[in-house]
Amino acid sequence: MDAIVQKYATAAVPRYTSYPTVPHFQKDFPKETLRRWLGALDPDKPVSLYLHVPFCRQLCWYCGCNMKLAARYEPVEKYVDVLAREVDLIAGILPARMKIDHLHWGGGTPTALEPDDLERMMEKVASRFDYTEDAEVAIECDPRTLSDEMIRRIGVIGFNRASFGVQEFDEKVQAAINRIQPPDIVRRAVVAQVDGFEVLATRQRNQVQRVLRPRAWLAVIGDHGACAVRRHGDLVGAAHDRHVAVGFQGGGVD
Repeated sequence: MDAIVQKYATAAVPRYTSYPTVPHFQKDFPKETLRRWLGALDPDKPVSLYLHVPFCRQLCWYCGCNMKLAARYEPVEKYVDVLAREVDLIAGILPARMKIDHLHWGGGTPTALEPDDLERMMEKVASRFDYTEDAEVAIECDPRTLSDEMIRRIGVIGFNRASFGVQEFDEKVQAAINRIQPPDIVRRAVVAQVDGFEVLATRQRNQVQRVLRPRAWLAVIGDHGACAVRRHGDLVGAAHDRHVAVGFQGGGVD
């Protein structure tokens, strides 16, 4: 085992939070191939839709995701316009008006969008796709910058899962990774989102530890990593093999 650890400890290995993984990215991928693949999907089966927001308000020094700092909102607003056009483009290639059984906003930080732009994008998706009755509609949130209005809008728009990124509660580690996030900040975000949601699990560094209810989670918030909040269903579901990527430039957890 020591030999294996030593072999890969300093190796440049791909990040598996993105699919396809980085070594398979290419700039000259034939658009005709993509059109053929999307056009061949079974219109009677639902698809999974991923929307990527490659902007954050602060750089976490450990981050390996495809992101940019948003010192001004103008570039973010322009990106939303492009993302809306891409939804139309993808929907126009598909063989029919498809149903979504899983929609996920990732980043970057999706909540770096203004609430009006997030709602506008969700209206765009709804204009081109339908949802299955038990569809999961998820969004990644940064507890440090999550505004009261964004929290309210997430509920109004119809999200049924919100995830909060928490890497560490140790103050020295937080300073070292440039992510100052005291427990009270996370607690506020969780309490605000709990209304109408059920806390199903906590995660620490992507490992599901245990199932907890809201009061229990708040009691142990200092011992765990990130939480997922949602109204129904299992936290860990089957992986989708019908993944339609919109604005896809990588992936990750805030």
